[in-house]
Amino acid sequence: MSSAPSRPRRAARTAVPTWAAPAVANPRTMGAVAGGFWTAGGLLGLLALAVQGGDVPHLVPLATLAVLCLVTGLALLPSGPRLPRAAFLVMPPAGALVVTTVVRLGAGTPLADAYGTFYLFVVVDTFFFFSWRLAASMMAVSAVLHVGVVVVTGASTTLAVLQEGVFLCCGSFVGWLVRRAAAATVDPVTELPNKAGFDRLLTEELRAGRGAPAVVLLDLDGFRRLNEVAGAEAGDRLLRVVAARSRRTLGDGVVLARYGSDEFTVLLPRTGVDEAAAVADALRAALLPTTAAAGAAVAEPDDSPAVLLHRAKTAAYRARSLGGDRTVVLDAGGTSAARLRRAIAEGELVVHYQPVVTLPDGAVTSAEALVRWTDPERGPVPPDVFVPRAERDGSVVELGRFVLDEAVAQLVAWQGRPGLPRTVAVNVSYLELCRPDYADDVLVTLRAAGLPPAVLVVEVTETTLGRSEEHVLENLRVLREAGVGVSIDDFGTGYSSLSRLERMPVTQLKVDRSFVARLGPGTERTPVLAAVVALARGLGLPVVAEGVETAEQAAALAALGCTHAQGYHFGRPAPAAVLGTGDPVTRQRGTGGVVVPLPVPRRTA
Repeated sequence: MSSAPSRPRRAARTAVPTWAAPAVANPRTMGAVAGGFWTAGGLLGLLALAVQGGDVPHLVPLATLAVLCLVTGLALLPSGPRLPRAAFLVMPPAGALVVTTVVRLGAGTPLADAYGTFYLFVVVDTFFFFSWRLAASMMAVSAVLHVGVVVVTGASTTLAVLQEGVFLCCGSFVGWLVRRAAAATVDPVTELPNKAGFDRLLTEELRAGRGAPAVVLLDLDGFRRLNEVAGAEAGDRLLRVVAARSRRTLGDGVVLARYGSDEFTVLLPRTGVDEAAAVADALRAALLPTTAAAGAAVAEPDDSPAVLLHRAKTAAYRARSLGGDRTVVLDAGGTSAARLRRAIAEGELVVHYQPVVTLPDGAVTSAEALVRWTDPERGPVPPDVFVPRAERDGSVVELGRFVLDEAVAQLVAWQGRPGLPRTVAVNVSYLELCRPDYADDVLVTLRAAGLPPAVLVVEVTETTLGRSEEHVLENLRVLREAGVGVSIDDFGTGYSSLSRLERMPVTQLKVDRSFVARLGPGTERTPVLAAVVALARGLGLPVVAEGVETAEQAAALAALGCTHAQGYHFGRPAPAAVLGTGDPVTRQRGTGGVVVPLPVPRRTA
């Protein structure tokens, strides 16, 4: 699975305490309110000039400022959602300066007192959208400007003080009411947005049109059981721990919410499928030892909030049905589960075979089945793109079934033909091995084709073997006892316990290509590779070295005692029709066709 994203960390956007900005402080609402105030100020300023009539001093400057306020407000109404938040910090001070200017220009007339009421717009705006501390600071600046201009012009100080008192009361009540309303969208246990709060934020994000967002839904494993056994207090403590760890893990501009009793949701703006999966994996890793089923979905152009959330919930449900403690992604794009299944049905996928040879003679003994996909519109789709996604969305089960059927059919075609592989290895995913009936399906397929079990090898990664899933080990034991080979792929990159390895139903080790790549001209020390070969020899297991690309590497491996090798030096993955024909693409060597031995590993009591 993908690693955690490398974006800068900061606390996720959560519910806002009373000392912070209200939850309504988003660009859309701020733009609408600020635009409304500026528009109203301009219209009322022009109305005041019209009502005043007669000889108004500084008529042109006052009218000009009123028109500018009107134009500014009309511009803010549609453009507010696209403005950065920092732009709204400038508006209250700018408004206070404009009001102070018109009060000064209207000195000596009733207009001065009338224009002084516009400070109310400034005060309400600050308490509506900014923290108490920032609002109080802006209020103080506004009051100083108001009283100062009154003193300078000789107007009524009593009226100015009274107005400021009224403004302060109005602003404070507005700020309090806004925060009380926001509390209805806050979860009291975690202080995160609740379902209503998240739905509102998701709706705003989709309306903003700033790029496709993604939603990740975490469903905690065993939470209901914890509440039943340890009580509600223990459950609340766990929720607070999950919230705190998730905040630390999430990156800039991310919304984190408690969506249900044991569900947390994350809103990721402008995020692709792979990054959403990486965030989900990073969150699950941060929660350990608590585990969770994670579902992720990326918005499509016509998605409503309900549709996007439904896809994320469906993905989480699929992860839960597969045993939990995993991430499933529903990608509605070109590499989605539905698209991959259609590709299988329409024959866009093929299986290529890469030979495995003995060392040092280079006789072909077996082959590894490797799936390839050519999309009619996009061309070749790299396996490292569609296979990991298939593992995340669950379609790897159908993909594995396709490869198994193709490999078995090819083995039937190769039977009795000298110089061709007698065994074929297929890669098996963790999700396939989690199915209780996987081993039985494989054995039924082999029997239906009239093939002995020994012609098939299943390759599993070291990480898969390290996971404590009952069905995984049971399926491997059933296959091994029937005669199917079991190979550990990419050995040396995981964290297998040696005592655990000794008890595994393993018949072969495949050394990861990263160790082989270190072999080259002048290489004298390969301690890790030598240790792995010695370990395999001690367990009575043959070793296949992956990624062999040069004759020097092949010779060095043979000198270490490595029994088998695979890589471009011996043959690239190629269609079955090419394998064994002597085509230079495959660079086949040897005609032995000897079956790779599958000894029973030593077991401890």
